[in-house]
Amino acid sequence: MPVYKDWYLGSDGYFYEKCMENRCLFGDATYYYSDQTTVTESSEESERYFKVEPIVWAVIDDDYNETEKAHLCPWFGLTLNVPFHVAGEERTIGDATIYPIEYKYSNIRSYLNGK
Repeated sequence: MPVYKDWYLGSDGYFYEKCMENRCLFGDATYYYSDQTTVTESSEESERYFKVEPIVWAVIDDDYNETEKAHLCPWFGLTLNVPFHVAGEERTIGDATIYPIEYKYSNIRSYLNGK
């Protein structure tokens, strides 16, 4: 039974979320889950419990472009099942042309900001 959002409290005191597995294979390397099954043995359609961990940010510049805002980068790569931009093409908001590479209007930014 979830205790917070869709998270479950594990016996180790950490939260876990049950998610559909979106496996990614890297060459010939073998990666194991905590139950000792390998990623290659697992089905892409299986559900797994993944540990919920905070994002650790590295401060690249504490006064980015003299704006008094920090320029941050995640310490570890973020892997989410959220595309950067769904359509992959230019779009218009008001009178402005928005390009797919613009982070400000990306799906991933909305997701990280909880919007």
